[in-house]
Amino acid sequence: MKKKTKKEIMTVKMEEISPEKLAKIDQEMMDLRIHDLTLSSLHKLSKDRKEAVDKLSNLELQCKVRAMKAHSIGFSKRELAEIFNVTTNTITKWVG
Repeated sequence: MKKKTKKEIMTVKMEEISPEKLAKIDQEMMDLRIHDLTLSSLHKLSKDRKEAVDKLSNLELQCKVRAMKAHSIGFSKRELAEIFNVTTNTITKWVG
């Protein structure tokens, strides 16, 4: 079902105006406002999600670099897994 535009909702002939028609128009306008608010909040949520994913990727890269440095100076994979609160398999992926 195609969503009506504001112009389509508001286009009414004079002879069509009745209390029921006005109530229907009011409801359709409310639905359109809710749709627009929801769409706006979804766009913001999507933007926030992308920023969080980017931040997480950057943070994980920093962890990998520090884990490699720590491993090179003698920290074991088990110690690093405990420090970073990840599995030893994750540490192995990070440091080789």
